[in-house]
Amino acid sequence: MTWQEKVGPDRFYLLNFDRLCDHPREEILKLAAFLQRSPEDIPLDDLIAIPRIPSSRNRYQEHDFQQFGDERLQAVRDFGFHIEASS
Repeated sequence: MTWQEKVGPDRFYLLNFDRLCDHPREEILKLAAFLQRSPEDIPLDDLIAIPRIPSSRNRYQEHDFQQFGDERLQAVRDFGFHIEASS
């Protein structure tokens, strides 16, 4: 069960930073909808210009995830993130 399912879809919104950087317009519109804001009520063009992909992106792939244990790795997956645990 995801956090959103546990607390209710109207009380929890997970903003995925990678998706925000890759598709700012779509992700900002989703966030606005969650906040019950009309796209006309927000400075959409200004907000779209803010996200920047950091140079550290994807550096997590260089690490051995097994150090965190199966339970913690599953918790990350439950938040909707795809991770590959190295062996």
